[in-house]
Amino acid sequence: MRNVSVFLFCIAVTLAGGATTYKSGRNRASFPSDVTSTTAYRIAQLDRKTCLSELGRRQIAYKLEDETPGVRTPIRLNGPIGRIRFSTGSSESERERLPYEILDCRLVVALDEWTQVLEAHGISEIIFSSGFRPSHKAVADGTDGKRHSGALALDVHAFRLRSGEELVVERDFHGRLD
Repeated sequence: MRNVSVFLFCIAVTLAGGATTYKSGRNRASFPSDVTSTTAYRIAQLDRKTCLSELGRRQIAYKLEDETPGVRTPIRLNGPIGRIRFSTGSSESERERLPYEILDCRLVVALDEWTQVLEAHGISEIIFSSGFRPSHKAVADGTDGKRHSGALALDVHAFRLRSGEELVVERDFHGRLD
């Protein structure tokens, strides 16, 4: 089994292209010299129409959801992204109803970028507990939510490998690299 700590570190720096690396002890942090030139920045700027067009171009199967307060473009995945399945691990009938399976289109485009790294490491499925998480401070004024209230984050619990093995974050990641 691959070392989950190294794997998670690789994920963290996947989209950093053209970055400056700062070293402190054994930990490294990368910061782009020009954030506006990064893939992550470009994805974050996508409007609804352009983002949905990008999903079509990337051949990602999805269902557009009804308006969801705080979420710019709420969707549900109707299949894998590339060869990677993303789900809460719930039954298909539950998945259709769970608010936690709602993702903002921009997050899905970013996840598509991540799948290249996942596939290279033999990952076939990501199990997460929530994408969208309705906030007790609902975004009712028409502005975009942040993180989970904007469906722009995932709480990943496990990585299933094509080999059948499973990397469970709580069990296999010990809070440090190496």
